Amino acid sequence: MKKVLSNLRVKEVMLMTGFFSIGIFFGVENLEQLWQPKVVIGFISVFFLFLGIYAFNGLCGFKEDKDNPRLSFSLNKNFFYASVILLKTLSLLGFYFLGPLFFKLAIISMLLWIYYSWPKYGAKYVPIAGSLVHFVTQIIHFLLGYLLLKDISLLAVLVSLYFSLLFVAGHLNHELIDHEADKLKKIKTNAVYFGPENGQMASILIFGMSFLYSILIIFFYRETILFFIPFQLAFVAQLFIYFKKYKPQFDALKFRGIYRSLYFYAGLFALLAKGFT
Repeated sequence: MKKVLSNLRVKEVMLMTGFFSIGIFFGVENLEQLWQPKVVIGFISVFFLFLGIYAFNGLCGFKEDKDNPRLSFSLNKNFFYASVILLKTLSLLGFYFLGPLFFKLAIISMLLWIYYSWPKYGAKYVPIAGSLVHFVTQIIHFLLGYLLLKDISLLAVLVSLYFSLLFVAGHLNHELIDHEADKLKKIKTNAVYFGPENGQMASILIFGMSFLYSILIIFFYRETILFFIPFQLAFVAQLFIYFKKYKPQFDALKFRGIYRSLYFYAGLFALLAKGFT
């Protein structure tokens, strides 16, 4: 069982559900709403969606990732084939039950991630294209959560853009972690194509853009100030730690652990700041 969880990268899948969960929390008005059947079905469906995404990514990069010590796949291709079919089917059944809009958004997300992972020609092999996929899919994932409780709104779309920027910035840093392994396999991620120093700078700059963008949202939607303050404080702490500790001798893996923790707790405080009736 441990091998299965490891090869499906369940820990990363749980992190991927974060922006979907924030979409739910941004739309929720009372705690009882979180236990509605459609919310539970939505969470299970999106969990299967992300498991299927990682299974397909593992299948497409089976040979390449096998030499990556961070991943170290130990199960065969048949496992990944079966996982992709089963998990994507279960996910689509759940979204079909939730309604046409959920089903369509889930299909778009799946297609974009298939394009991202496709061997040799996918977006992960094309500089910038991979980041564009990350940006668009996270908008979809946030809205999949939000739409479980409320109708689409301009504010929800604007907030989803903020979290998409965070995801893109984080993944640029993630590419730095796999830089050597990707370079060896001639995978042209942003970090490989533009160089690790430029990748590092781009990641920090986009984190900074997300901070400035959140200020802009607050300017037009004053009611969001308490929601965004924890995330803004997380960025300030992230920037301080980066210049104080990591800029002189950058360690992308350790730095990722730092900012993930900061934004995780920011999300909890944002939820508390929102308040419930």
